[in-house]
Amino acid sequence: TFAGGTPGEASEGVTASAAAPTASARDLEADLKAYLEADRLRREAEETPQTRLDRWLRQLLDLTMRNRLLNSSSSSKRVIPLLGSKLDAVEDRLAAGRTFAVLERPSELPGKGAPDEEAIRGLDALLTAGVAEGQLRSYLDAAELEVRLTNVYREARTAREEGGVNSLYLAVGFLSYRETRQATRSRRAPLLLIPLEIKRKSGRAGYSLVKGGDETRINVTLLEYLRRDHDVDITGLDPLPEDDNGVDVALVLRIIKDAIKDEDGWEVTEEGQVGLYSFSKYLLWRDLRDRADVLRENPLVAHLLDRPREPFGAEEAAIAPGSSIERWGQARSSRRSPTTPPSSAPSSRPHAGGRWCSRARPGRASPRPSPT
Repeated sequence: TFAGGTPGEASEGVTASAAAPTASARDLEADLKAYLEADRLRREAEETPQTRLDRWLRQLLDLTMRNRLLNSSSSSKRVIPLLGSKLDAVEDRLAAGRTFAVLERPSELPGKGAPDEEAIRGLDALLTAGVAEGQLRSYLDAAELEVRLTNVYREARTAREEGGVNSLYLAVGFLSYRETRQATRSRRAPLLLIPLEIKRKSGRAGYSLVKGGDETRINVTLLEYLRRDHDVDITGLDPLPEDDNGVDVALVLRIIKDAIKDEDGWEVTEEGQVGLYSFSKYLLWRDLRDRADVLRENPLVAHLLDRPREPFGAEEAAIAPGSSIERWGQARSSRRSPTTPPSSAPSSRPHAGGRWCSRARPGRASPRPSPT
């Protein structure tokens, strides 16, 4: 009710602010930061050494759709899509040390872009004869093929020279899958990856492909993603099945087809693609997964796993006698060149106080005190 006035007017002796008090504005940004920090501390307190190790493993593998090992597009300038399904014959010839050239879209293939299966079947005789002669066919025209070959050649050479790793592979077989049952878009992931080297004798000679020195491998990033996110556990691929000429490609693809047969909208396609893929984080992931017990012999690693929120004390820094890490240090010390002075090699024992120290490398002068 309103005393002595009409609605909308404050009563006599009562201020407008008192009649309609306002609450102070809430600082949601500060509340959010405090909540997230409390949640982080709670999760850290609940972690065990095993769950902490699992978290490290997950962080090493990129299981997002940004990873070309899970989401490979044939339109990327870093890949060269191939025609044909004679992938087992291609793998056999590469394993035997044969060389392949990649040729442009055949004149017998009308239109542009990726052809359908019926059009590819019509080229079966041409493609089969080409594999026997060391020729692979792409559905790209000559100009686009040259651009991509040049790009792949340069990036593969840079990765080898700067990082010492091979990044060029022939992807054999692809899995077409959906991230969720409700997803309308399918993703493509390579299955079998054969290491390649790309060579160029001269501008006129063009590019040639030969098998690289690394081992042929299954796409373990995809297998881990399928196991973790889709509960699809594909076994029988470690080690890879082999035939008389290397990896048994047909059996590998059949194993994967059988494992995903109950997944709606999933399909294994027998297509090939030359592309750049990175396994650098996978190698770290594999070492951490397979050699966790050995790594725990390092005091710092053990501390980070068991007591990460406590200070790292000097008493923890000593390497246990007879451990794998001490044996590794002794082995490195015993392989030192006889002409190398002992003071220039890393010490294989902890320094006084239990901490490790590294002396100067060969060819580098140790710091000396200034003369007084």
